[in-house]
Amino acid sequence: MKRLGLMTVGLVVFALFCAAPVLGDPTFEWDMLYDGGAQYRDVGTAALTDADGNLVVGGSRSDLVGGTDLIVRLLDRETGTTLWTATWAINDQNDVELSGMVWDGFGNLLVAGYVAGCEG
Repeated sequence: MKRLGLMTVGLVVFALFCAAPVLGDPTFEWDMLYDGGAQYRDVGTAALTDADGNLVVGGSRSDLVGGTDLIVRLLDRETGTTLWTATWAINDQNDVELSGMVWDGFGNLLVAGYVAGCEG
């Protein structure tokens, strides 16, 4: 079981691993904080695992001055260490938000989102 915890300032990921309910209570393995800084708003909206059991977390980040950027991070299943980060931004005053993520049949991560805002 993987659980995603959200905070107003910072994205906190709590990983709980349990092989089977028969084995008893899940054990707390690690946590990871993505904190964009004191003026940032970081929100996680989707979480899934890859074929190796690593955690993929997606959401948005904002400095509350410009627009919101879409962010996706791959976290190591054993330690919570960030393996890679991808961000998508548009113009400063527009927001790019995550709608969802899914793996296709070839092992590619498909990320869907939308742009909110206007130009001009």
